[in-house]
Amino acid sequence: MLLLEWVERFATSGKILIIDMGLQFPGEDTPGIDFIIPNIKYLERKEKNIVGVIFTHGHYDHIGAIPYLIEKLKELGRQGILLLMSDSTGAEENGHSLSEKEIFENLDDVFKKARGRIIAATFGSLINRIQQIITLSEKYERKVAIDGYSMKTNVEICKKFGYIKSGKKTLIKPKEIQNYSDSKITLLCTGAQGEGQAVLMRIVNKEYSHLRLKKGDTVIFSSSVIPGNERTVQVLKDNILRQKRVFSIIK
Repeated sequence: MLLLEWVERFATSGKILIIDMGLQFPGEDTPGIDFIIPNIKYLERKEKNIVGVIFTHGHYDHIGAIPYLIEKLKELGRQGILLLMSDSTGAEENGHSLSEKEIFENLDDVFKKARGRIIAATFGSLINRIQQIITLSEKYERKVAIDGYSMKTNVEICKKFGYIKSGKKTLIKPKEIQNYSDSKITLLCTGAQGEGQAVLMRIVNKEYSHLRLKKGDTVIFSSSVIPGNERTVQVLKDNILRQKRVFSIIK
């Protein structure tokens, strides 16, 4: 969260422009913390000076604190949105990103080669990727267990409105994983950014009650690393490889 404050000529008070209202993911030095939101004490009794909010993009580290700071935004919300501009992470890099079709084909190749369980971690809000993994699981006759609070919540909402489709018997509860052979299981979960309390980290730390990593498993990191999370994600991958049980890690 960034504040820009200025005082116009002859004005008695300044004006404030807010840029992003994100949450910070916990790191190694914040054990037991789910997330961190900005301290807005400076804005107390200055609500009338806020002239607008700019959200640079829709990732949690830029918009995630909105529900917790919403009181400061009510009046601005009633005024409506002045301008919407679209951009993309990595837009300053040469070339272009992979299309969803290419990503689907790459995932298809992973599913085709996998002989054991597939553990796929991605953002809980990346609905299209969740659908892709469900679709491929059905293609290769795998059951799908979904875990992670945000992901389960989003999937339930999307199924209700028809944005995620699956066969009646495709989705199972995580506790039912043990009822099927390894080649028939996909676990779709949160934790691709190395979050301490997310499902993938709990699996790696042997704190997840429904599954333990073993030889033959394929772990998929199906999301780009958010800038600032590189170290945490690499530590997670290192801890997976140290167990010397996983067949492959795929990014």
